[in-house]
Amino acid sequence: FSARGFTLVELILVIVVLGIVALATTSYIGLGSRIYVETADRDRLLNQSRFAIERMVRELRNVVPNSVRVSGNCLEFMPLINAGRYVNVPTAPTSGTGFQIFSASPAVNWTAQTGDYLTIYPVQTDDIYTLSRNRTVRLTGVTNAWPLITFAFASHSFPTLSPSNRFYLMRQPVSYCVEGNQLWRHTGYGLQTPQPTLSPFSSAAEYRRVLMAEGLNQGAQAPFVFTQGVLSRNSVVHLFLSFSSNFSDNLFFNQEVHVP
Repeated sequence: FSARGFTLVELILVIVVLGIVALATTSYIGLGSRIYVETADRDRLLNQSRFAIERMVRELRNVVPNSVRVSGNCLEFMPLINAGRYVNVPTAPTSGTGFQIFSASPAVNWTAQTGDYLTIYPVQTDDIYTLSRNRTVRLTGVTNAWPLITFAFASHSFPTLSPSNRFYLMRQPVSYCVEGNQLWRHTGYGLQTPQPTLSPFSSAAEYRRVLMAEGLNQGAQAPFVFTQGVLSRNSVVHLFLSFSSNFSDNLFFNQEVHVP
């Protein structure tokens, strides 16, 4: 007769070996899961930051000249709807209620509408955002009867003509503001002489505040810096945005946007 079985030492060795194998397996799976989670978070951060930067750059490349202004952590500008050249507009001391232009083709898409703004020769931001300077006027009507386009407004007199007889059409200002660790886009709050910087900007029904990105980590760095243009170069908007992931990875964007 022979007894078969395991000794206590053999059982202990098996338990130790199985424990080592389980620990190694768990560590391997845990490491893979952690790498996946970190990679997904970095990818999310990169995608949202690229989207926000690209959206801002595209909008800034199509703005009304001298409409960009920066205050605190907010960047504001007037998107350009249409631009053209006039033949005759009411200029001081003469007043008028509108003017007409010739459209070269019926296919030209004049998207201006009642309530939009028209500006002539804005040489500084106040010429756009302060209506009392008379360089900007709100449209009371737009008639598109090709080949004539008629822009109507209340009795008005522009202080000076444009050297190139150029006018610009715009609708509503747009602001990008860094608030805490988030980037917000504001629209529909109307022209305001002092630049709005505190959210919300307005209680109007058309006011919209949209979250563009989160996870910002600006520190003491200002997110927006504007350099006014001179005769030898365009105006430049400097975007300095720093993002941080949930795992303390930092992503820094330093983008220059030239505004003609």
